[in-house]
Amino acid sequence: MLTLHHIGITTRNLRRLEAFYRDHFGAQVVRRGGWPGGQQGFDQCMGLHDSAVRIVLLRCGAAHLELFEFTRPQTLPAAEASVAREGLTHLAFQVSDCRAEYARLSAAGMRFNAPPLLTPVGAWFTYGHDPDGNIVELIQPPPGD
Repeated sequence: MLTLHHIGITTRNLRRLEAFYRDHFGAQVVRRGGWPGGQQGFDQCMGLHDSAVRIVLLRCGAAHLELFEFTRPQTLPAAEASVAREGLTHLAFQVSDCRAEYARLSAAGMRFNAPPLLTPVGAWFTYGHDPDGNIVELIQPPPGD
């Protein structure tokens, strides 16, 4: 059986993104790491050359977020995030009260596309953005799910 362990996010500001997920989503630091460069095995596995990076692994419930800040190579700018873009599009956090979390996170400065919407099956959801522009969904599953 396969189990999702983590999602990786590369950022230009590790401290800011770590604080966002820790302070607003309750993520807990599991470990910090990285390498200063010259780590051929890491470079080969990641498809890079002479990389240097700082990493923070955060626990978010049963899964993790792995945040990277590369000093080498220079972090490339992200394309504008869109759920209509091919590939990985967003992180989803299950919440018990979507409207309350929307209000709390909005008050903390998180930018959302719209207030939570009630779906025909009874789920509440909304999409917003972390400080780097990554799309973050809040989802309150329907009763019984």
